[in-house]
Amino acid sequence: MDDGVISWDEQGNLQFINAQAARVLRLDATASQGRAITELLTLPAVLQQAIKQAHRSNT
Repeated sequence: MDDGVISWDEQGNLQFINAQAARVLRLDATASQGRAITELLTLPAVLQQAIKQAHRSNT
């Protein structure tokens, strides 16, 4: 697969990152597992807001 793929859980913690995404984002795939996505990446404001809103809806 040539596409970078990442996923995170409802709390915003990284659950999966493939080798291509890790390479493009300059992350260590193993060390990044379980860490907050906001600690690993600078997300656009609109995405940060969506994550916060979703988190509030789930609590």
